Amino acid sequence: MQQINHVLLVDDDPASNFLAQLLFRKIGTVSHVSVAANGKEALDFISKQHGKCGLPDLILLDINMPLMDGFEFMDHFQQLPGHHLTRVVLLSSSVSSKDAQKAASYQFKGFINKPLTKEKLAHIIED
Repeated sequence: MQQINHVLLVDDDPASNFLAQLLFRKIGTVSHVSVAANGKEALDFISKQHGKCGLPDLILLDINMPLMDGFEFMDHFQQLPGHHLTRVVLLSSSVSSKDAQKAASYQFKGFINKPLTKEKLAHIIED
């Protein structure tokens, strides 16, 4: 498995974030994991960190969140220089055909249904 320097979890569900952090520690391929509770918080974090350490290598992004959902986040994120170097994977419990159709218009590197498992995470990292 390849080593990943920085992962950003963007999800308003603390249990999902805790599970993801636990799985990343178990797999041991990630140096640093940051958490944002919604798209706005994630953009604020990225704007503060962008000059210091660049964009995250991987973003696990929920769709349905308060303040700014995953699609709104992507509208802003895709405007950032170098955004194409970050793998963005949707991690959601949404099975809505409307969400799937909308997701197809973005540059996601994958879609994973919750809950995140060690096998699903390994697949993300290996891609």
